[in-house]
Amino acid sequence: MALSLMPIEQVHSQFQRLETITSAALSDLLLYFKNQWVHGVVPISMWNFFDVIYRTNNISEAHNLRFSSRLSKKHPNIWCFIQLIQSEHVRFEHILIQLEAGTSPPKQSKK
Repeated sequence: MALSLMPIEQVHSQFQRLETITSAALSDLLLYFKNQWVHGVVPISMWNFFDVIYRTNNISEAHNLRFSSRLSKKHPNIWCFIQLIQSEHVRFEHILIQLEAGTSPPKQSKK
């Protein structure tokens, strides 16, 4: 089901459409989904990604890769780790100042 990728206002009508065209073998799954997600305890706005800019964790993965590559060792001591965190803090403060001044975000390097 791609309900999480469509506009929130279409979720109910498209789920009803799914209920009419789906085989009886999937009725238990549809009932669960309806009770838990469509009309359930979790609001649609919590699981719908239609207006979300970043749908994956690629940004987090890229940051983690960059951060770990800046470490000089696989298992650094606490002082090296603290120094890296401090330098990252300074880096992001500079980026924030530049963005607030109206400059473009730093270019992403291509591999």
